[in-house]
Amino acid sequence: QLDAGQLRGARDEFTAFLRDHPNHPLADNALYWMGETWYGQSLWLRSARVFGQVVERYPQGNKVPDAMLKTGLCYLNLGEQKLARDTFEQLISMYPGTPTARIARKKLAKLESGS
Repeated sequence: QLDAGQLRGARDEFTAFLRDHPNHPLADNALYWMGETWYGQSLWLRSARVFGQVVERYPQGNKVPDAMLKTGLCYLNLGEQKLARDTFEQLISMYPGTPTARIARKKLAKLESGS
């Protein structure tokens, strides 16, 4: 459903999966993709909250760097540049050398340059 752009249906499926399997090895992925459904609808605050839950609930999960990046992007879309900057800096510090950190560095440099 997500690939077909049926965001609400996909979100419902992710919600059901998380309800039924909160400790499944892919639970962090389901929660992350739920955040993406809100992001796809430009609902930045809801999206940021869900991405934050990925980091809080599954701190060792493989989606944490991506969730942090998306949280920073949500903050940018909300006009919260300081929160975005802090999030990008934390991501770079925690996951240096990753592709996600490289993207965060570019976003941070753009913020610093004022463009």
